[in-house]
Amino acid sequence: MSDPGAGRSTIVVASADQTVCEVLARVVEAGGHEAVRVTDPTQVVGGVLSAPAEGLVLDLAADNVHQLRALRGGDHPRSTSSRAVAIVSGPANALLAWQADADAVLTRPFHAEELQAALADVLARDPQDRAKVRRTQIEALSA
Repeated sequence: MSDPGAGRSTIVVASADQTVCEVLARVVEAGGHEAVRVTDPTQVVGGVLSAPAEGLVLDLAADNVHQLRALRGGDHPRSTSSRAVAIVSGPANALLAWQADADAVLTRPFHAEELQAALADVLARDPQDRAKVRRTQIEALSA
């Protein structure tokens, strides 16, 4: 008998707002992934590293962008290999997210399908293309 969870990616879904976290986690699960919910901002990095998670969906604001920077600055291999989708409100926060090494950025409001597509895209993206995508987005937002 095969394992129905085999081949599913583990995604950490992080938001300080418990309701937002739950909604995002359900969207992630509907997209075929396993969601690990984190509502304590100090636990985001630990959640990604201990899950073990292939990705992160982070409800990001200017006051918590350090969570993504802390993850990317770690010495654990998963710190840089895990893919991060940041959810923001507005272009200023989008720029901060890209500068903090997000792999995709969604600006509120968005549809559930957009989050699922962004996750699929970043999980499938060739590692060599990640920096190029970031540079392109930073340049576009900085213009």
